[in-house]
Amino acid sequence: MEELLFTKIPVVATLTAVFFLLTAAQTLHALFLGARKSGRPISAATVYEALLVVHLYLATATMLSAYANHGTLLLHLRVTALPLSTLL
Repeated sequence: MEELLFTKIPVVATLTAVFFLLTAAQTLHALFLGARKSGRPISAATVYEALLVVHLYLATATMLSAYANHGTLLLHLRVTALPLSTLL
């Protein structure tokens, strides 16, 4: 994973934008799937789509951390920073 720190800035910026757009689209898709009128309140497909959103968010956070290039890949939260290699 640390190889991302040596990637060129235009590549990292493009991947960040792509992952961000994928995360936004997948979030909308999961919300529309969850808002459907069906007999069951939460289906397995809704849970799967929500887990895809989390995975895409982690990919976006990885690229943002590689763009910041502090030497390690971290998921920066308000209070703490978690290493992304263990989360992925």
